[in-house]
Amino acid sequence: RSWYEKDDETGCLVIILCVIAVIALLFIGPAITMWLWNWIAVSLFGAPTIGYWTAFGLQWLCHILFGRTVTIRSKS
Repeated sequence: RSWYEKDDETGCLVIILCVIAVIALLFIGPAITMWLWNWIAVSLFGAPTIGYWTAFGLQWLCHILFGRTVTIRSKS
């Protein structure tokens, strides 16, 4: 039996905790991006400081542009 089939309450709790963790990471990532941008890009390149929602959009844009990887398999 799987972990979610052992007990209905345990399975629901695990699923709820996973959803909460994904949502938390979704909102913590842009905060880290904002902090790093304002720390590095502003001092090195003279870039303007960015806010949370700009970092959120920047992170999504980077995910769209660079998030997909291409795997090339060699024939051995």
